[in-house]
Amino acid sequence: FSADTQQPPAALEFDYTRDARLDWLLQLLDAHAGEKFLLLCHSEAKVLALEAALRLRSGTGVARFHESLGLLQRDRAAAWFAAPDGARLLLCSEIGSEGRNFQFAHHLVLWDLPLDPDLLEQRIGRLDRIGQTRAIQIHHHALHGSAQHALARWYDEGCDAFRSSPADGRALLRRFGAPLRELALAHARGAEDADQELDVLVAETRTAHVESCAAIE
Repeated sequence: FSADTQQPPAALEFDYTRDARLDWLLQLLDAHAGEKFLLLCHSEAKVLALEAALRLRSGTGVARFHESLGLLQRDRAAAWFAAPDGARLLLCSEIGSEGRNFQFAHHLVLWDLPLDPDLLEQRIGRLDRIGQTRAIQIHHHALHGSAQHALARWYDEGCDAFRSSPADGRALLRRFGAPLRELALAHARGAEDADQELDVLVAETRTAHVESCAAIE
């Protein structure tokens, strides 16, 4: 989380072979046999690390999309994912997925969450488009006490961002983004009272969101 939110982003290598979220992802794929999943994460480095871990643990067809691929390579990956007998899982980085929509898929996996409601809305919009025939299912697994868990609570309980597209998302980020980032990092460090402080921030965000929605109506 810290590396994702730095400007410029920190260049890190990742290893997900023993990550608890990988077990969760494999169980999710097994529970929905034959269905296609779009997985979005922040960076190309995460896409490559996930691909490597999945190839060690699973025979599931995996395609990848990231900013270092050329246009032809992306087109081929998209075509393989779209084919009925093609890849079941498409791994996409934030930048690599720009301008692409996959409304034939109904499952969206958020490997991480961005610190920006507009980016979250864009991610969901990769599937939630004209031509989507079913309600999409959003999957996110955050370990309790992690920075991602703090973000998930803010989006879910504060902004209702997983079920709707908050029109005030940018305003909420301007008002609460800095303390949210600090609280997320505090959670990652295991700081005392972080849960209580997050409760307060989520409640304040929810109040501001409800008031904003009422004003718009």
